[in-house]
Amino acid sequence: MKQTVQVYIIIAIIAVVVLLILAANSFYVVDIKSQCVITQFGRPVKVVIKPGLNIKTPFIQ
Repeated sequence: MKQTVQVYIIIAIIAVVVLLILAANSFYVVDIKSQCVITQFGRPVKVVIKPGLNIKTPFIQ
């Protein structure tokens, strides 16, 4: 019984770490004096002119 609980705790910790990594890679900041080109698999798909915090698809864009 104890070993099963430990396995679930380890799986939960791994899931939380993976979600934190995905969340950290989902956000980017555009400075006031700059613009940003979002690429998807090497192709430009979007130009961001508005400064501030933005969201993107992690690992794809």
